[in-house]
Amino acid sequence: PEAVHAAAKAALNAQSTMARLDRYGPMEGDPELLDAVRQELAGRQHLDLDGSALLVTAGSNMAFNAIAQVILDPGDEVILPMPWYFNHVMAIQLAAGVPVGVPAGLVPDPERLASAITPRTRAIVTVSPANPSGVVIPGHVLAAINQLCAERGLFHISDEAYAAFVHGSVPHQSPGQIRGSGSHTITLHSLSKAYGMAGWRLGHAAVPRQLLAGLAKVQDTVMI
Repeated sequence: PEAVHAAAKAALNAQSTMARLDRYGPMEGDPELLDAVRQELAGRQHLDLDGSALLVTAGSNMAFNAIAQVILDPGDEVILPMPWYFNHVMAIQLAAGVPVGVPAGLVPDPERLASAITPRTRAIVTVSPANPSGVVIPGHVLAAINQLCAERGLFHISDEAYAAFVHGSVPHQSPGQIRGSGSHTITLHSLSKAYGMAGWRLGHAAVPRQLLAGLAKVQDTVMI
């Protein structure tokens, strides 16, 4: 968008901005951007961020990859409703984890997902609106999956890169809006889709605070 180009040019011309760009930035992301992210998530999107930390990443794919590195030991499993997003599969495999595809329906059936849980399961992933199907998962279904994760000690990874692209009668809802979900829910967003900024490689994640120390190691090693 032209407004983005204009704002970027103005920022580059500001001496204070240039001084910061010549140095390594904070691991979590620039404070001003984090403040804007918090206002967006807690304000407009009504996420319950109690128990959560915010992290700026090089797109939401990097966020997913970092999370897989932190929560998975070799052989641990992540449940992916089918059809799945191929980058999630690769990130899990890079972490020596096992992607478990479950034919739970385009609107995932929580009972089918529950039947796939084993002692090695660490997380269930939902993508809404979905890639590749485009299906918007109704809020009550996401709530049931989120409750399942809470009851079974799993993380609910909610990829919401396409949250701005909803067509039809079912509105986008985030499981991160559920009160008390912050301690086990991971919410991923991307500027690539919503703002047309794919090449800028910017995304952000709301993550359970207990994961931040591990994620800091991945961020510092891979990105910074």
